[in-house]
Amino acid sequence: MLCLVFLLGFSQSLFSELKELKITENAFFEIVGTDLGSTQFTNELSYHVAKSILSDFYQKDYIPSRRILIQLLNTESTFNDSDFYELSVSNLGFVTLNIQWNESLSLPMMIEALTVSFIQSFGYSSYGERFLDNYPSKAWILKGLSQNIYVSLRPNVARLFYEQAIIDGFEAGDLNANFLAISAPSGAQSFGFYRYIKRNLISRKDRLRIFQDALVGKDSLLAIYRSFNFDSEESLQNGLSDFLESQYRNNLPQFESLSASKNWLEALGDFSSIEIQSTQAKHNSLHLLWLNREDPSVIQFIEARIRLISYALNQINPLYYNAAQSLALTYQKILDGVEEWELLYYFSDFLGELDKANTVSLQITKQLQSQRP
Repeated sequence: MLCLVFLLGFSQSLFSELKELKITENAFFEIVGTDLGSTQFTNELSYHVAKSILSDFYQKDYIPSRRILIQLLNTESTFNDSDFYELSVSNLGFVTLNIQWNESLSLPMMIEALTVSFIQSFGYSSYGERFLDNYPSKAWILKGLSQNIYVSLRPNVARLFYEQAIIDGFEAGDLNANFLAISAPSGAQSFGFYRYIKRNLISRKDRLRIFQDALVGKDSLLAIYRSFNFDSEESLQNGLSDFLESQYRNNLPQFESLSASKNWLEALGDFSSIEIQSTQAKHNSLHLLWLNREDPSVIQFIEARIRLISYALNQINPLYYNAAQSLALTYQKILDGVEEWELLYYFSDFLGELDKANTVSLQITKQLQSQRP
């Protein structure tokens, strides 16, 4: 944190107005901006991005040696490599991500920026200075990761991605394109290929080798041919084409499992686990949040939670959809309720819907188990 404060002394000029800077952080990122709601949202999204990537690389226990600094800029800057973010890496591996924070920034763009910055930090921690010599990493792995994370939040677009990947076609040479090269594969192509590797029955070791080769700038085709027992580029293209066609035909909106939806909702509905420094309480409760609902920190935190739930409504298992809506309304009533009983009414409705969903989920599980041979 001392390092961050030191850096902020030099970053004030990056913001269009001299406002009090808001800082949030998680295990992987430190986020700086002038609006607490924006930093809270970035905090939630960046953590999801990092955990998703670590899960795909079988590194769930990974702890970074230093956090990535994200600066949400409200100036009219023009970046060299893109029009919405800029990444800088020091010789010691310190990663800084500057994001142009305005209405033109879309969710896919934001996820791409977070993915690229996390991969840069993760790559340096995992492979040392030799990773710096090869960054940015190969195009398909970065785009594949970011598009896969986007689809996890917007599962209904998966079928569109598969369709576009079929239209765009595929050439093995695309796997050797640098991230920002004109010849780099499209986002849909990268997503399709990434899913192809993830969902095929190859060993965990082989899958990880393909991803690692792509990260450090090696030609991943050799590992792909070996893992899939392909003898030519044509066999690779045919295998990928068959996969894309089958996914396009069969891909319906994908939802989280019953247990994942249950655990996620219960975690967001546990108000005692919320810690907001300005409330001066180690553990909050629904009542304490109501009492402090005019606190700017509480307001911005609640708004970030509401946005997070709204993003997940397309992904959560339909059985838990009503409970998720009730929880969102509970958070909303903290902000605009007139009497505290209104808040308790919606929270009771959330608990009731959650209990009903859990009961049905248990019955479904028992039925499935009883039908096993």
